Amino acid sequence: MDHGRGVGAASEEEYDESARETIRRGARFEYRERNGVLRVGYYDRVGGLFTGMERDERRITTHYAAGEAYVRRLRDSTYR
Repeated sequence: MDHGRGVGAASEEEYDESARETIRRGARFEYRERNGVLRVGYYDRVGGLFTGMERDERRITTHYAAGEAYVRRLRDSTYR
């Protein structure tokens, strides 16, 4: 659980629930990772949380606290 403390999770279950809540509440967007892999992201602006998923949205790949500027840069990376 690399980012658990940053999202307020004390267990894997809490981390997973936080990620799923971010997906439910957040704005969806596509982005490209530095290695070129396309992903789907969800950003909950109110909570300041980001969840990244595989492009088919079947698997959560990451979840952590992030600022709006960081998410803006991710969004801008989609077409590079």
